[in-house]
Amino acid sequence: MALRLIIVVPESEEEATREVLSDLAVAKWEQSIHLSSGPTRRGQGQTARLEAKRILRLADDLEADCLLIAKEVCCDQRILDARHDLDIRRPAMGLLRKKRLKEELEARGLSWRHRLNHRLQHWDSRKSDVDDWLKQFELVGRQWIGEGLLRQVDILPPDELRRAFEPSAQIKLGANFVFTYILDSDQASSSNRIGAMLNRMYGSVHHFADALPTAPSGSRVVVCEDALWTGTEVRKQLERLMPSGELHDSVIGKRILFRHGIVTDYGIWVCRHFLERNELADVAELWLGERQRFVQALNPELSENVIRAQWHLSPAEFDAWLSTHVRPLVFQDEKVWQNRQVEAQRVCQAIGSQLIHQYAAARAKDWSEAIKQGFAIGAGRLGSALVLAHGVPKVCLPLFWLGGHVSVDSTEFEWKPLFFDARRTVPGA
Repeated sequence: MALRLIIVVPESEEEATREVLSDLAVAKWEQSIHLSSGPTRRGQGQTARLEAKRILRLADDLEADCLLIAKEVCCDQRILDARHDLDIRRPAMGLLRKKRLKEELEARGLSWRHRLNHRLQHWDSRKSDVDDWLKQFELVGRQWIGEGLLRQVDILPPDELRRAFEPSAQIKLGANFVFTYILDSDQASSSNRIGAMLNRMYGSVHHFADALPTAPSGSRVVVCEDALWTGTEVRKQLERLMPSGELHDSVIGKRILFRHGIVTDYGIWVCRHFLERNELADVAELWLGERQRFVQALNPELSENVIRAQWHLSPAEFDAWLSTHVRPLVFQDEKVWQNRQVEAQRVCQAIGSQLIHQYAAARAKDWSEAIKQGFAIGAGRLGSALVLAHGVPKVCLPLFWLGGHVSVDSTEFEWKPLFFDARRTVPGA
C-alpha cells in the first residue's frame, strides 16, 4: 500500500479537482493524498526541469511512492523517468478527473463508498440498500445530507469488541478477574450478546447480580458492556452498590471495574462525578485502556478545570449542565459538510423528531416532550453514526434505525431505516 499519493494538476484545475476528491474520498483524505498544481506552459526548458525537480522533492518529503501528474502540466518527462523507485503516471486531465481518481481511491481504500461497503459487511442483520436509502434524501432535494451521513457510518466489529474485554498479559498477572455482564429480559439485548461472547472467552460467566455475591474476596469483578455513551447504565449499577442498594453488602472486599468497547468523554465525566459525589471511588472505577475506542462528544474547548468547577452539582444537575456542551458527532466535521452542517442537522432533527414520536407511541413510552426532542438526533443529543455489529445504539440518529411516516418541507413519504434492529419497533417495516 502506498504511503502517500501526490496529484499534480494545472493551476486552473486545482479547485475543481479538490471538489471531485471531496465528493469521492473519505473524510480527512488530505492525510493520504497531497494535491498540488503546476504551470501549463508547453515544451521543454528551464520551467519544465524546475517543475519536475520540485515534484520529486515533494515526493521525497512526503514519502510518497505514487504520482499522478496531468499531461497538461509543464514537466520534464526525462527527469521523472529517471526515478525508477516511483510509480509515475501522466493521464490527461479529463481522464484523470473522470476515471483515474476514482480508480486510485478505490485501490487505496480511500473511496467513501468502498469504505462504507467494507464496514457494512460487519452488520449481521437486515439493512436497506445504500442507494435506496439515499433516494429518500433525493425526494427532498438533499442527497448531499445522506452522503454526508454515510461517509461517517462505522460499525464496531465483533473482534474489536472482544479485544476490549481481553486484559493484557501484564494486567492479568496476579489478578483475580471475575467477568460479568448485565442481565436483560430482552433476548435481543446487546448485554445478552456480550454474555454469550464472555462465555466463549472465559467459560461459564454469570450476570453481575449473581456473580458479585459469590466472587472471592480480593477479586476484581469486571462488568462488561458494549459502550459507555451517556453514563446512564453505569449509574444504575452504581446505585445498586450504594448503602441503600441491594448489592452493597456483596461488594465488601472486592473491586468493581466497568469495561466498555466504546467510551465517550461525556460518559466518563458523568460517571466520575457520580463516583466521587457518592463516595464510591474506593469501590468501583471505570477501567480505561488503549483497546477501547474513544469518542469525543464534548466541545474540545471545555477544560477539566471548568468541568470540575461544577462538581458541587447533584448528579442530575451535573448531567444536565454537561449535556449542553455535547457536539452531535455526525455534525462535527466541517469539511464533510462544507459549512452546511446547520442545515443538515435541521433536516435530520426534523425527521428524527417525527420518528421518535411514533416510536414512543408504539412502545407506550411515557416520555416528556423534552425527552422526545432530545432523542430527535439520538439519546443525549450525541448524534452518532457508530453502530455495533449486533445492534444500533439509541445515541445514533433515529433515521438510521427507525422507520415511519414523515414530512419534510411539505413532502410526505414513508421513511425506511438504514439498519433494521430486532430490538426496535419499526412502523410499516
